[in-house]
Amino acid sequence: MASASDLLDYLESGQAKPVDLDTPLMAYSKMYIMSFMPAAKSYLLSSNRTPRCPDLILIYNNCNTSRISRRSTFWVLDGALREDVDDMLELALRYSSGISGLKRDTSAASKLLRTVYEGTFPKDKKAVAASAISYLFSNYRDPDSPQEPLSSRHFHASICRMFAPYWGAEQRPE
Repeated sequence: MASASDLLDYLESGQAKPVDLDTPLMAYSKMYIMSFMPAAKSYLLSSNRTPRCPDLILIYNNCNTSRISRRSTFWVLDGALREDVDDMLELALRYSSGISGLKRDTSAASKLLRTVYEGTFPKDKKAVAASAISYLFSNYRDPDSPQEPLSSRHFHASICRMFAPYWGAEQRPE
């Protein structure tokens, strides 16, 4: 079984390719919905990973006006360099989607997410990083096996281990 570290090493290698080629804003919005929004605000996804909810346009516009336009990538990068955890997560989101003048760079996004996940940051921020890492694996394919997503049983077992510190005893899966 591959460790979470091995899987992150693979994402950081830059070999994984995105499953879909959404516009940068749509890619950003999807990852935001799936990884950054509170779990209590879940949304149904269709088989092609397109959110089917009446709030999609609101979320899409909110991502654009309240998140992306509110702070330039220059300031987000500056905060990330100072190890501001919120800016590190935001920069990873921007790199993974290729928005705000950044080239889509899974390797850079993965390195930032790993730094948060393995660092001495608050548990809630580490949980967001683990969720974002899981999202990347679920939405990227191995170029050697383009018909198969990266996600597999051993990966999902690793994700469960990543989240284990954040679950209460009553929430742990059997």
